[in-house]
Amino acid sequence: MAVDYKKITLSDGPVEIEIDGQKIPVAYKAGGMNSLIVLFHGALNRKTRPFPFFQPFLPINAHQIAIADVTLAEHDDLSVGWYIGSENSGLPEKIKMLIDGLVKHLGASRRVYVGGSSGGFAALHFSFLDAGSIAVAANPQTDLLAYGSASAEAFREKCWPSAKSLHELADIAPINMCKFYSKGFRNRVIYVQSAGDYGHVQSQLTPFMAAIDANHRRSVLFDVGFWDILGHSGSAPPRAWIPWVRTALTAPTFQADALLKTHYALTEQNIARAQARPSQKQDTAKPDARDLQRAKQLRDSMLNS
Repeated sequence: MAVDYKKITLSDGPVEIEIDGQKIPVAYKAGGMNSLIVLFHGALNRKTRPFPFFQPFLPINAHQIAIADVTLAEHDDLSVGWYIGSENSGLPEKIKMLIDGLVKHLGASRRVYVGGSSGGFAALHFSFLDAGSIAVAANPQTDLLAYGSASAEAFREKCWPSAKSLHELADIAPINMCKFYSKGFRNRVIYVQSAGDYGHVQSQLTPFMAAIDANHRRSVLFDVGFWDILGHSGSAPPRAWIPWVRTALTAPTFQADALLKTHYALTEQNIARAQARPSQKQDTAKPDARDLQRAKQLRDSMLNS
């Protein structure tokens, strides 16, 4: 059955789109850029966030689609599904078909896949499947076998009962993005990681870094920082990764140097330096006028795109 993409782009709220018998809830926001942002949510507290849940739209003037993880639809007590689906559901292929069709309908030349934690896993996965796209993943899981949490075991037990362990699941389901990326890839990745999320740094970030070979080292940018939040949940807040989404939409190319320089300009690090310069009156120190003008031009060009 052909998908009516106008049902998505003309909708006033969330809608269900059927792909090969699978109903996928989505929410859409039109934008002014010739680009599409694909948003994936993380784990859900089912008491406060009933299914379907959609990652909130970003304050950016671009087409955006938020996709609910239907892995959770049949299991009220399951908090996370990584958009992998259940046995024989073929969910990743159906989500890819949905996105590919929308990209064609919109004529979107840039595709930016965005998510944090389990949503970051999905961003890495679906960007990998879309050559020429870019993923912005915050504190993502990259290998569920190394993750080894109770939530991963619950996912295996409920959604893939034929696999008796996560080791068996790794042979039949796409649960290891390190393995995917180690074989080469044609997308780009911006990986944002909180240094205070010690568990993910060791079990998820480090293996992913090790999986990237020398031929692809300029295809992944790692931004490891600390935003005054310890642990995993929320420790890479929107202010850490939204500038990278803006960067992906406005950089002249997806080459590493262009992304880094664009990010530097958009986050106005040069102005921060100017404000920190010693002056006779500390309270009245002001940035250089040329820096302010440059930042204003960048903002205006981005907002009016």
